[in-house]
Amino acid sequence: MNKEIKLGDVVRCKLTGFKGTAIEKTEFINGCIQFGVLPRCGKDGKMPDAISLDIQSLELVSKPKKKAKKKPTGGANRPAKSMRGY
Repeated sequence: MNKEIKLGDVVRCKLTGFKGTAIEKTEFINGCIQFGVLPRCGKDGKMPDAISLDIQSLELVSKPKKKAKKKPTGGANRPAKSMRGY
């Protein structure tokens, strides 16, 4: 079973070649796991529908890039005297 797939990962269906981003995860009571996969927008600009695929038929294409966290520059900014209300 393919447990390394997480939400936000780009995945491809091994059977059909359908490729997109995993946007939802459904775990059924019988143990079946499905991911909702949303493809990229087409040239017409319309938002395509997501489809649900079993985890066994998915393969990981790429992980999302992590954004660098901003480092704090010091304490909180003190509001200007005119903004303090007195």
